[in-house]
Amino acid sequence: AMDTANTYTDVTPFIYVKKGTYTGNTSGANSFEIKGNVRAYGGFNGNEGPYFDLNDRNPSNVSTLNGSNARRVLYQSEDFTADRPSLFDGFTIRGGTVDNVGEGGAAYIRRNCTLRNCKITANNASISGTTSNIIRSGVAVYNNGGTLENCEIYNNNITLSGTGSGHKVWGVGVYSTNGTIENCTLRNNTTVYDGAGNNWNVYGGGIYLENNNTLTNSSITLNSASDGGGVCVRNTNNSTFVSVSN
Repeated sequence: AMDTANTYTDVTPFIYVKKGTYTGNTSGANSFEIKGNVRAYGGFNGNEGPYFDLNDRNPSNVSTLNGSNARRVLYQSEDFTADRPSLFDGFTIRGGTVDNVGEGGAAYIRRNCTLRNCKITANNASISGTTSNIIRSGVAVYNNGGTLENCEIYNNNITLSGTGSGHKVWGVGVYSTNGTIENCTLRNNTTVYDGAGNNWNVYGGGIYLENNNTLTNSSITLNSASDGGGVCVRNTNNSTFVSVSN
């Protein structure tokens, strides 16, 4: 449906997704590829009429996008232009992993893409063995210029074991660079050390911020990491700006 909707140039397509669990591509690195000029809404029973008010969606109608603990769930391969943005609204995004892709197990989003009213949970990663200098960014969400709005990002985790050294994890809940996070809840995004000792560095259990970001009216609680259990801010070019309010 997203591929078809992306071909329209004179109208903005809307995709309404019935309650249920959707796995998308079950053989590649990503379950679903995000396309520009698409508005996708979850949370429908399937019998709504043409003039149904989105505000009347029943929370019990859960539309789940699932990576089956084998791949990333949502992936945006390029920035979208301002006149062809993309929106995912009202989904549960779970079962994603960064083990094969390195960044954004639940979602990798870029400029002019918004995740709104989504529950992002039970996404994971694990690093083990003797290999050194492995880097993982955004176990749940990698936000590269996009927007997270009214989202709950919770119960995502990374498990670390083995004897390798020099490993780094940037953001268990969210890694954000030049992004916007508004009215979101980040809780209980955790790091599990399974005999990993001191060979690992995990920065930002809740969120890791790099370069210019806006973080507004959001709750960050009960997250864990070796550095910055809730929030970690990194200045890489002497121009980092993070606006935090409420």
